Amino acid sequence: MSTERLTLPAGDIVLARATASSVPAEEGWLSAREAEVQARFRVCKRAADWRLGRWVAKEAVAHALGAPELPRAAAEILAGTGGSPVVRILTPGEWPEVSVSISHAAGTGLAAATLGAVRLGCDVEELSARSDEFVSDYFTAEEAAWIRAVTRERHARANLLWSAKESMLKALGEGLRKDTRSVVVGVEGLERAVGDAWRSLKVVSAGRDEFAGAWRVADGLVWTVVGRKPESHA
Repeated sequence: MSTERLTLPAGDIVLARATASSVPAEEGWLSAREAEVQARFRVCKRAADWRLGRWVAKEAVAHALGAPELPRAAAEILAGTGGSPVVRILTPGEWPEVSVSISHAAGTGLAAATLGAVRLGCDVEELSARSDEFVSDYFTAEEAAWIRAVTRERHARANLLWSAKESMLKALGEGLRKDTRSVVVGVEGLERAVGDAWRSLKVVSAGRDEFAGAWRVADGLVWTVVGRKPESHA
């Protein structure tokens, strides 16, 4: 498990990441209601992915609260309206609201958390090959042209834009129910989609809702996070 902090316009974001092998086999870190949700899974992989997501999310939430010692079972994270994760702190006391987003891919989990009611989304994607049909179906004409403008980094570019769209749709509370072409990734400044340093990212929904975020490509994975404070929403 590792954590780091990013300062974005939406606030101070805590990112936590871990591999599936780091998730405890026992159930003591789950709340009673989380254990009930886990028991409903009938497919082992789905259960493992869900556990990984909760494990990193609880780490991110505890650090965002400034309470890394918080018992993990006390940070209950369940799906709210629309499926987005909602945090509830079960330990007595006055706890501030925490926003969280969860993602997992290739046995790696990522979670982003921040204080307040922030529209937050994060995503991790494997650097896998993306077909021309995929690019045509899920990207705008401008995005597709940017992806196809290179050969060596084509798949990195496609996965970077895909990940940014996933993060944005999570922040909007839509997931993949919404057309991915309705959110547009600003490609300016993304010419070189390699390297493990965090770089700035901009995504716009329906031509008016602009979210700021960050991206990186490292360890064979693409990582993105976007956020926006609701009070800045026009």
